Amino acid sequence: EMEINQVRYPFGEVSLPPVDIVTEKELFACDVFIFCASKGVPPVGAGGDVRMAQLEANRELIGHFAALAAAASYDGLVCVVSDPADPLC
Repeated sequence: EMEINQVRYPFGEVSLPPVDIVTEKELFACDVFIFCASKGVPPVGAGGDVRMAQLEANRELIGHFAALAAAASYDGLVCVVSDPADPLC
């Protein structure tokens, strides 16, 4: 919250909306949930399929938020940006 609220456009031409911290209970009181988190990225030169290594790390995260969304009866839009986006969806 402190870092993102310090982001400014050069020369103060445009104001960005303030960012608020919300609890997990409040997280799905919205119309759109954008998942941009990543639990881990394999090191450069790691062997194997990097996307599948990211899937293993990130599936736990998205599963947690999917359970919260279900408990909140969330009926909004969920956008997955984290890799690998297609299997996580």
